[in-house]
Amino acid sequence: MFGKMNVLQLGKTNFETKYQIPDGMHWFYEPDWEDEETLAELKAFRQFDAAIIDRPVTGSEVEKLIEVIRAYGLFIFEDADYDMDYLMKSRKGERIERENFQDFIDHRLIHFYTDTYGERFPSSRFVVNQKKDWKITYAGYEGAIIEGDFGDEFQQMGCWNFNVPIEPEMGIDLWLEYEKDYSVELRMDVYSFKPGSVDGIQEEYHFNEDEIESKEYLTIVNHQDVTGHIFVSLQAKGSGIVVIKNLHDRWSRFGEGIFLPGGERRITTDREEAFFYFEPGDLKPPLNVYFSGYKTREGFEGYGIMRAMKSPFLLIADQRLEGGDFYVGTKEYETMIQDKILEVMDELRFTSKDLIFAGLSMGTSGAMYYGALIGPEYIILGKPLADLGTMAENERINRPGGFPTSLDVLGKTMGDLSAESVDGMNARFWTNFGHGNWGHTTFVISYMYEDDYDGNAYQTLLRNLGNSGTRIFGKGLHGRHNDDTQGIVSWFYKQYKIILRDYFNRKIEV
Repeated sequence: MFGKMNVLQLGKTNFETKYQIPDGMHWFYEPDWEDEETLAELKAFRQFDAAIIDRPVTGSEVEKLIEVIRAYGLFIFEDADYDMDYLMKSRKGERIERENFQDFIDHRLIHFYTDTYGERFPSSRFVVNQKKDWKITYAGYEGAIIEGDFGDEFQQMGCWNFNVPIEPEMGIDLWLEYEKDYSVELRMDVYSFKPGSVDGIQEEYHFNEDEIESKEYLTIVNHQDVTGHIFVSLQAKGSGIVVIKNLHDRWSRFGEGIFLPGGERRITTDREEAFFYFEPGDLKPPLNVYFSGYKTREGFEGYGIMRAMKSPFLLIADQRLEGGDFYVGTKEYETMIQDKILEVMDELRFTSKDLIFAGLSMGTSGAMYYGALIGPEYIILGKPLADLGTMAENERINRPGGFPTSLDVLGKTMGDLSAESVDGMNARFWTNFGHGNWGHTTFVISYMYEDDYDGNAYQTLLRNLGNSGTRIFGKGLHGRHNDDTQGIVSWFYKQYKIILRDYFNRKIEV
């Protein structure tokens, strides 16, 4: 297996004596854990990656299990005749076969490991074959545009100039964002090298165009017992234009979730991804919908904070461009995000009055944009960003070289970086915002007085909310956008807990 993990087992027989447990899988067996000493020992783990329950559990045990078991990692056997309905719903539990338990350990349980990792190799790291007379244009993080005659037989178009490390028994999921003319055909070649070697190939993979264009990951597995590195090359034939965007590599869970066990990935027809992680918590309001901020390391943001609140939560992540594209996109992309929120609301049987939307920095754009479509009871924001066109414009004078991705966001969405596009990008947000019914929504906002990304976001929000009837609580801190993140987060988290305590009647320390 790859990575370490903690597994809890409750039952009359310790499965560690019956089955072969892989190295790195810590098996914690507890036949009866009603005493406080055992509970303290269990809580020292903070959370178990998986739990196997092979006996009835009491009501007090259910409360403890919800606290220490990660969602999607609860398993009971199909022949179990005891009632665990609430626990199964809360932890997204699954029934498994008893007679194939060793196979379950070997081929499924090992993929519930603790750690997670994902990264992107942007177009700037794609090195085009310099021996060919092709026209090459780099458009920031939007992509490398290659135009030319690639011939009748496959030849190397280019490669990524950084390799991907891979550990023994690890799987790597590859995903290529690209566009191309139908007259061009692609093939991806992937090679695994021995450590310290440039020609000691351990394994190789060749993915044809059908496999590349599929919505499934291209998965590489290190079957060796030593660490290696993966080299990725792109072959082409035909004639036309190819746009190479990001190449993503992520630690694979082999179908057990993206980034986290239970993590979900949805894809548009033009290969843009959105990521979701839903945890039902105690099944009671509110549903906390948290939009991840800008981050170059791929994965979900806010898992620890949201889980500590014990109520249902939905994490949403945008991994486009360098660290996110601020949740704006095609109609298909935006509908994909809205539909997921509505699906979770329907599963929980919640209404908009049971919702809190939240986010920090880039996440505030998503919280406000989709808040206008769904109308949550509360929107909690830290360092709000609304005028994304102005945010890009500020790169020239107010913030030279500070956040060039803002230019990619503007160019990708509007087609160019003109003054008209700046205004159009701003208008796109506020037109959508103006369609929201904000009469019952409360905004809680912490912002920077001298914000060099969107310096007027708070004041513009006040003007646009006008006489809508909404309540607004604001707190300003001195500094630029990234000068006092800790102060913003502290106030954000404190206000969040106050809302949970006072409006949703939750027992939570503030």
